[in-house]
Amino acid sequence: INMAAKALHIFTSGIESFTDDLKNKTEIQLKKSDLTEAGEYTEPAPAFANVIYNPEENEEINLIMQGVGLLSKLVIKATNLVINQIKAQGMQVHLTGKNIEVKGVVQAKEIIIEASENDTLLDIGVPDEVNNLIEIDKSLSVSTMDVLTSSQIVIGKDASLQADGNVTLNASGSQKNNIVPSIINVKIGNVKIDILGSITAGGAVTASATSEFDAKADNKHLAEYFVPLAISVVVAESKVNVGEDAVITANGDIKLSSRSDVNLKTISTVGSIPISLALSVIVNDAHVEVLGTLISKSGNVTMEAEGNTTVITKSSKTASQTSENAVNPQDPSSSTPTGIGSIANQFGGFFAVAVVLQDVDAALK
Repeated sequence: INMAAKALHIFTSGIESFTDDLKNKTEIQLKKSDLTEAGEYTEPAPAFANVIYNPEENEEINLIMQGVGLLSKLVIKATNLVINQIKAQGMQVHLTGKNIEVKGVVQAKEIIIEASENDTLLDIGVPDEVNNLIEIDKSLSVSTMDVLTSSQIVIGKDASLQADGNVTLNASGSQKNNIVPSIINVKIGNVKIDILGSITAGGAVTASATSEFDAKADNKHLAEYFVPLAISVVVAESKVNVGEDAVITANGDIKLSSRSDVNLKTISTVGSIPISLALSVIVNDAHVEVLGTLISKSGNVTMEAEGNTTVITKSSKTASQTSENAVNPQDPSSSTPTGIGSIANQFGGFFAVAVVLQDVDAALK
C-alpha cells in the first residue's frame, strides 16, 4: 500500500515458489538478550526487511518470531551453527556456516541452509616487480599449510524441517590455492549432507553436495637447487546421505545430487642433478545414498552423482632453469656446465606417475 492508500496486487501463474534475494533491504540486528526466556522476539518484522540474528559462541539457537511482514527474511550466520528450534512462519529462513546441525523443528515459508569452506588463508595483491620475477598472477591467494576443507549439514534424527515453499540444502568445499612452497601440494576435502530426520515442503526439496579442486605442484623455481621432484595428492569426497528413518515429503520435485571435480597438474623438470620425478595421487568420490523414504506428490524424484577428474603429470628434461648455457649455480663465474645443460638434459631419469581412483554412484537401498 502506497502513500495514496492504493493497493498493488500481483497475480502469478505457473510459478512454483518465490525466493527473496532483494538487495539493500532494511536490516534488524538481534542477539540473545533481545529475546524472552522462551526465545521469542515479540516485535513484528517489518516488510522488506532482513532480521539478522547474531548467535553467541557455542549457542544452541531457540528462536520464535512473532508476526512478519511481506518478504521479510531471517538470516543466521556462524562458523558452527546448532539449531534447536526456529519458528518463523511467513519468513524465509537462511542459515549459513561451515558446519550446521539441526536438532529440532524449523518452520518457515522457505528454508535455505548453506554450508561452505575454502582454502584461502591469505589474499593479497602482488607488486609488478614480484610478478615479473616469479611469474604469478597479480592477485595471489595462498593456503600456506591449509590442506583440509570440510563442510557439513546434519538434519538430526529428531529434527523436522517444515516449509510452505521450498527447502534447499547446499554444502560445498573449494580448494583452488597452492600450498607455499609449491613443490608438494596436498589437498583433502570432505563435503557431506546427512538427512536423518524429516523434511516437509509445500514446494521442492533440493540437497546438493559439491567439491571443487584445482591444484598444481611444480619445481620450476627450485630445480637448480637440487629439488628434482613435484608431488600432488588430492583426496576429495562429496556425499548426500538419507538415513534409514528419514522421510522427505514434497509437493514438488525432490532432487539429491553430489558432484566432485578435480583438476590436477604436476610438473617436474631436471635441475642440478639429472633426474626428475612427478607424482600425482587422486582419490575422488561422489555418492548419493538413500536408505529412507522419498515422497513427491506431484513432481519428480532425481538422484545424481557426478565425478570429473583431469590430471596432467609430466616429467621432462628441459626447463628455463636447465637451458643450453646453464652454469653452476654455486659458482656463477664458471663456464663449466654442471650437468644440467645440453649434455645432462639428454640423459638421466625422467619419471612421471599418476594414480587415480574414482568412485561415483547414486543408490536407493
